[in-house]
Amino acid sequence: MIRRVDFYSVAAVALGCCCIFGVSPSAAEPSSPPESWSDYAPPLADIEFNFRVDALSDLIERGISRTRHQPTPRGVATVDWGIFYLSGSAYRIDTGPLRSGDELEAELAAGVSDRRGPFFYDLNFAQGFSRTVNDQYTEFDLRLTYDLGARVTAVGFGGYAPDEYGQEIVWGGTGLRLKITRDLIAFSDVGDAHYFSGIIPDYQYWRAGLDYGLNDWTTVGIAYHGTTLNTRECALVAESLLGSSCDAGVMGRLSFWFDQTDLREVWDRAHGSRQPENSTEPPPLEVLAAKLPHSRINNDDDPW
Repeated sequence: MIRRVDFYSVAAVALGCCCIFGVSPSAAEPSSPPESWSDYAPPLADIEFNFRVDALSDLIERGISRTRHQPTPRGVATVDWGIFYLSGSAYRIDTGPLRSGDELEAELAAGVSDRRGPFFYDLNFAQGFSRTVNDQYTEFDLRLTYDLGARVTAVGFGGYAPDEYGQEIVWGGTGLRLKITRDLIAFSDVGDAHYFSGIIPDYQYWRAGLDYGLNDWTTVGIAYHGTTLNTRECALVAESLLGSSCDAGVMGRLSFWFDQTDLREVWDRAHGSRQPENSTEPPPLEVLAAKLPHSRINNDDDPW
């Protein structure tokens, strides 16, 4: 006997097959290619990164030149995920003719940083690698800032190195940053360093200067620095054994920046925009934010 199959029975059977085999009517529809960075890599939406290349007239650390007052390049790469970040840097140091001379030093750091209202903190652990004196060193660094107003920020910093080139060191200091314009900041800070060995006396160091953002990708800076160490004391603490490595002087910096915002702009430009030209809907917030000018100069960071 032939039974008549009505429309509702066919629909019920088809729906049951879809449920059993996990097939949806839209599965056969061709998916449109990713048109924006967020569509292409949703898991990376919360990850931010930036690269920076510096040309330094001198590399100063706690008031002491690590290049015997010679210029050096430096590269820095940072990946941020929420409040956590990883950073790597490489640069040239000069340990002088009595040691190995020019050396490439690298540093890896992991830390947490966040802003809570007027308060900002950055705590990190860094591991350095070099062939001079010791093969590596370890540092713990803390940087704090607090906005005293719309333009003035107080800065506090400190650190501890259990074995930095054979020395146990602790240091700390304070400073001020004044935002003169959107792209121009004046800064000054003073610090104190203590060597547990007792061979090197406690000393103070200072720095004052200007940071200026030329455009979205380039910043420059100039600073005057110095220490209270004399020539004999400096020869004990400087890697190069050069007594003039602690002398006061002027240093300059030229930096080039690149981050995920720049990559998104290139990606979206290459793949076009999903939004039709005659659409009345406003663009997504991330698209609007990417078009805004973004200064690389702020009171939280220290690009030196």
